[in-house]
Amino acid sequence: MSRPLSVTFFPDEPCQQPHYQPSTVNTELVDFIGEKALLSGYDSVKDLAKAFGTKNHDKIIRNLQEFSRTGNMNINYMNQLCTLLAIDKTEIDGIRKRHRDRLYAEADLFMQNFDLLLRNEKVILEDEQYRNIVFHGLHIRSAWVGRYRPLTLGELFYHYRHGDWVTPDCCGSVYVISAGGSVLSGNNRYQGYCSRCKKVFHGSRPSFGEIMNPFLNNKPDFEYKPTDCTVKQLVTDLLSLEAK
Repeated sequence: MSRPLSVTFFPDEPCQQPHYQPSTVNTELVDFIGEKALLSGYDSVKDLAKAFGTKNHDKIIRNLQEFSRTGNMNINYMNQLCTLLAIDKTEIDGIRKRHRDRLYAEADLFMQNFDLLLRNEKVILEDEQYRNIVFHGLHIRSAWVGRYRPLTLGELFYHYRHGDWVTPDCCGSVYVISAGGSVLSGNNRYQGYCSRCKKVFHGSRPSFGEIMNPFLNNKPDFEYKPTDCTVKQLVTDLLSLEAK
């Protein structure tokens, strides 16, 4: 299947990338569907595609093959698949929740301990291991323009310190954690933490440039170096430090 041409411009030089990160592919779901198909007597993707009852078998085959690689499938096709394989949709929901919990475990821990981390920003910024922490769910993304250097915990607090990525969109100051949008249209969505109501907040800014420009142009005053340190380890260390 042909894919649309995609071009991304990078304003920085290639650098080392983060160490191991959790896979975004829901392999548990892929394996579950595969086992159900075999138990239902479908020995190949082609056989399963025919059972969909459409004339365009090739399109179904392409979608099933894409699912095996990414774990993603059109909701209508997934509903048909559940019917064909006699799958209770609550089973699918449970598998997806487990995958989400694994993928965002560090991000959830970050949100739960945001106040602890923010009041210890000086400790984080001065320690090479802490400031280079990365986790799934911490990002600034845009079509066309990107960076090789990953967004780190230290850079996040560096920008907060310089007045970037703090918005007045909730009942208190909202600290942006992740965002995505278009540099052409300005459309954007972000996720952040409200310092007053202590909740995760989802919103958008009048211009995506407000978020993207600091990310591309305001370089932190420290290099990025991959680390094995995690949010979990950092939280443990900070709680121990504050208890002294």
